Amino acid sequence: MDLHSYFVSESSVLVHNLCKPNTVKSAKGVEGDFSVDGYRYRIDTNKVAPGEGGFHLHITRDKVEVAKVAGTGSFASKHKNKSLLKPSEINKTVRREINQLVRYVTKELKKLGGI
Repeated sequence: MDLHSYFVSESSVLVHNLCKPNTVKSAKGVEGDFSVDGYRYRIDTNKVAPGEGGFHLHITRDKVEVAKVAGTGSFASKHKNKSLLKPSEINKTVRREINQLVRYVTKELKKLGGI
C-alpha cells in the first residue's frame, strides 16, 4: 500500500500530498499518481542511460507522456522522437511533486545499494 500524507494549509484547507510508493524498484517499473488529477508517474530503474542518476521517471497526463525526468532531476526535451514539455509548462504542483519524488527515489535506491 502506498504511503499517504496530508497537511492543513494556512487557509485551513486539507491538502493531499504526493503518494510515495512502498518500493521504488521493479522489473516493470513502479507506477503511481500525483495529487493533480490525470497526472501519473512510472519509475524505471532498468535500461537507464549513464548519467541519468540510476533511474528516470515517465510523467503522463491523461495517459499521454508529457515529460521524462532523470534521477539527476534533468528533464528530457524528447523521448521516442516526441517533443516533451519543458518544466515551466508542467503544472506547478506536479513539478513540486516530481522534485519530491526524485529526492525520495534517490534516497530509497541508495538504501538498496542501487545508486
